[in-house]
Amino acid sequence: MPHIIIRRKKEYIKYFSSFKVYLNDEYTGSISNDETIRRIVEQGRNTIRIRMEWCGSPETEFIAEDDTIRTFEIQLRELPWFLNLFMMLLIFAFVIYPPGFLDVSWYFQMALVISAILLLIYQFTLGRDRFLEIIEVQSDPQIYG
Repeated sequence: MPHIIIRRKKEYIKYFSSFKVYLNDEYTGSISNDETIRRIVEQGRNTIRIRMEWCGSPETEFIAEDDTIRTFEIQLRELPWFLNLFMMLLIFAFVIYPPGFLDVSWYFQMALVISAILLLIYQFTLGRDRFLEIIEVQSDPQIYG
């Protein structure tokens, strides 16, 4: 029977949160920080998805063949480079021009506030199912028994 191994590395962000594991849209258990779980899957096409509170990962499809062991790793996904750059510029602008502290035009302050709100809206809507990622890794199956 084919097996899958799901690993979650030790992370300090979301240290105490457990991630829910769904195989073929069925809840099969949860995985805590620095934990590894093993599940038997059906031969053929399968899907895996991880959920955590209000966010999760995109559905990952894999093909399980007879007596194979597939290893997946869960990790937090980094924001796209342009969002990281945008947040750094936003923080830099707040440090240079704190709202209400300097006499800066109101539309500049409003643009900063609206930008921060749009970034939060992205995280709660479009980026909600891209918070975690599932990566298939090559490993030695004898390590896991």
